[in-house]
Amino acid sequence: MDTKNQQTTKQARVFFIRLIILIVAITITFVILNFVLYRNNEFFYQQLILLIIYLAVTLYLFIRLFMIFRIFIRNEALLEESNKHMQELKLFTNNLIKQRKEIQRMLNETTELSNKLLEQNLKLHTAQEEISQEKEKFATLFQASQLIASSWDLEQVLPKILELANKLVNFKTGRILIPENNYLVVSYAYGYDINKHGKMKINIGEGICGLAALNREIIIVEDVLNDPRYIKEIEETRAEIDIPLKYQGELLGILDIQDNKPFAWLDYPEDIFDILVLFGNYTAMVIHNSSIYTELKNSYVNIIKVLAKAIDAKDNYTHGHCERVKELSLQIGRRLELDPKDLEELEFAAFLHDIGKIALPESILYKPGLLTPVEFDVIKSHPSIGADMIGDIPFLQRTKRIIEQHHERIDGTGYPKGIKGNQMDFLAKIISVADAIDAMMTKRPYRAAQNAIYVLNELERCKGTQFDPLVTEVAKTMILEDLEKINLA
Repeated sequence: MDTKNQQTTKQARVFFIRLIILIVAITITFVILNFVLYRNNEFFYQQLILLIIYLAVTLYLFIRLFMIFRIFIRNEALLEESNKHMQELKLFTNNLIKQRKEIQRMLNETTELSNKLLEQNLKLHTAQEEISQEKEKFATLFQASQLIASSWDLEQVLPKILELANKLVNFKTGRILIPENNYLVVSYAYGYDINKHGKMKINIGEGICGLAALNREIIIVEDVLNDPRYIKEIEETRAEIDIPLKYQGELLGILDIQDNKPFAWLDYPEDIFDILVLFGNYTAMVIHNSSIYTELKNSYVNIIKVLAKAIDAKDNYTHGHCERVKELSLQIGRRLELDPKDLEELEFAAFLHDIGKIALPESILYKPGLLTPVEFDVIKSHPSIGADMIGDIPFLQRTKRIIEQHHERIDGTGYPKGIKGNQMDFLAKIISVADAIDAMMTKRPYRAAQNAIYVLNELERCKGTQFDPLVTEVAKTMILEDLEKINLA
């Protein structure tokens, strides 16, 4: 636009210059002619002055006209440029409107996409929650399956089973009932104290539990107050689930779940009850395996009793020794307030502590005099032999360790390994004292039976070196009480 404007202005300037030159030329010509024709005439000077004035005015007017024309040309150019800018502005505005529409379209698409993403995110979150719930279910089932193999002791396993069941289905109280004759007996509970409420008995065939046991099928009651089969046992119960615990068609118990809110399980997925049935099957396997373990254990106990009698029968001088050591050990253990599990281990170990003597030569075992060092080494092998003899019996692994340690000493000078102090099993320390007491108070081929005073002195002398001080003090108290009873008698 500036170049065109410059060209127009240049053309106008040339035009006006030519026009001025023409006027000047005409004026000069006119002057010359007047000068030639009227140079001696006064009129010539007047005309010349008028012509010059005319020329000056004309020049001035032409210059003003040129300036006006130039301004006009410039305004035209500005108007044209303004029109062009208006066109550009209109084009820009149209583009802006188009862009706005495009942005609005993109915004709508973005909003729609965002809504879809939110919807997908919600679905993903829901799926993640479902996966998390499924993962928790399978983790609980896996824990239950581990419990099957982890322990044969129902006292330990079944309370944990109820805790795991509570993870699957949140409930207020839970029970495991075991069939006995024609009853279901509450053996384990969650959420209330059996000792406080008593071990309730339910007739098989009566109430929801009894019917589940009779028909051997799961029963779900969302509101027990509207179910005529319900027999009130726990005051707060409003909803109940009963799952038969079956193994190979045999009813081994009932898993009874109760809550204090009606319709407590409506929000759970439908497969939760299938999972509960599977969970019940796991529980049934625990009970079944425990019964097999109990039978096996009873068989081993009978074998232990036979072995103990065999040990006694082999040596007339030590006849009844294992039984007496067992009784002494149990008396000490009870006074030390050992738990039932430790007392059971103590009983087995005391029964079998000398089982290794079965493998010893009778010539050494029955020798009336003192033993040679070689013969004594043979005698010292009986703890290791006894431990090896019962080493493969699963539930006697601790018993094996106790048998091997019952001739070890607190100061580390015992046999067969010379361990000391806390390296010894505490039950081995009890049997060590009981074994020594019975040995001193029993007649042997090489000496007579010792009296209680002698035994008390020996226990005190060997306390802290051969014998554990705590066990020794308990044993001394028992002997003193027996002496007091004899004196009173």
